[in-house]
Amino acid sequence: MVCPIEKIDCLICHAPNYKKTMSGPDPSIDATAAARNVRLPTRAMCLRCHATAGGGDNNKRGDLELAMGAANVSRDLDVHMSANMTCQNCHVFIDHHVSGRGMDLRVDDTDFPVTCDDRRCHGSEPHPDGSMYNKHTDRIYCTACHVTSYGKEQTVEISRNWETRHLEHLGANVMHHEMIVRESNPAPIHVWWNRWSEIMDLADPAVLDDDGVVVMAKPVGSINNSASKIYAARLHLGRQPWNGTYILPFKVMTVKTTDNMTQTIFDATGRIFDPVQYVDAKRYMGLFHGVSPKDEALTCTDCHKDHAVDFEALGYDVEEDASGNLISATKPGESLNLVNFPANGDTETCVCPDESAASTPGFGIIPALGGLMAVAYLLRRRN
Repeated sequence: MVCPIEKIDCLICHAPNYKKTMSGPDPSIDATAAARNVRLPTRAMCLRCHATAGGGDNNKRGDLELAMGAANVSRDLDVHMSANMTCQNCHVFIDHHVSGRGMDLRVDDTDFPVTCDDRRCHGSEPHPDGSMYNKHTDRIYCTACHVTSYGKEQTVEISRNWETRHLEHLGANVMHHEMIVRESNPAPIHVWWNRWSEIMDLADPAVLDDDGVVVMAKPVGSINNSASKIYAARLHLGRQPWNGTYILPFKVMTVKTTDNMTQTIFDATGRIFDPVQYVDAKRYMGLFHGVSPKDEALTCTDCHKDHAVDFEALGYDVEEDASGNLISATKPGESLNLVNFPANGDTETCVCPDESAASTPGFGIIPALGGLMAVAYLLRRRN
């Protein structure tokens, strides 16, 4: 399935300083002048939609903010954009259809995969020859280590509660806003993903997880799925109106101006719900932008000693001591302890157990036999 490009205003991608409304060009814009000033899309042009999805700067995606559209972007904000890379360098366009999609999106606009390990970019072994990190790339995606925070300059929306609203005076306008929680520089979570996703359809009954939360979007994948890798992601929380079975759509501006959720649901559905019920909801969203400089990336120590990843959430069998400290994390059916590397390996130099001959039962005898054979040979020559 692809998006119909005839429904997209050409100028929103190709004209700088252009603005539009739901029905056409913003009245403050000279559309003719804008049409005479078209050019290739810049990051700023892409971000005026993609960074402001959800009603404001960095409300939705978390890893896209308007600051990334500046002429000069710091390496701390994103190493690729600081090198003046454009969105099209990764998101290849095919007949105006855009390659790539998020973890929480249903549609692929093209069949062209956007991935860091493409041979034209970093390849499947992006680190120097012999690096232990290269042995992780079959199960760990680049972002798991190289996206270490998000919401770097503009705080990011963590949750949105439509049941709890507050009044705000904006000049002559009075608006009733949903309760939004924002954070600065939160750390990602980590999830298994095989590039397929489960997306809830409003036409389908809502499915609650074990905690009674509706999962709107989640990655498909697991520790036992060979096609899955560990990705950096974020969890966006919400509280939505529903009827006990279905999530209910509503007109956002109606509730903001009237504070009447019953009316705003009626405007969207033609049905009256009074009183309105609410349910907790969540969605998982991949983090692919805001790549940190390499000296800020996670190291062996961060994961295997300081436990920057949640092994239990990723499906590993874990064991804790009486104080709640993690002492063991093993893949189901295996014995290698991923949190005991002071004994199993060297977290500072990233020499892991399977690289050490002594870690493989039976192989420790080989150097000893070699030494005995050398001594026997020298004694024979002496005699």
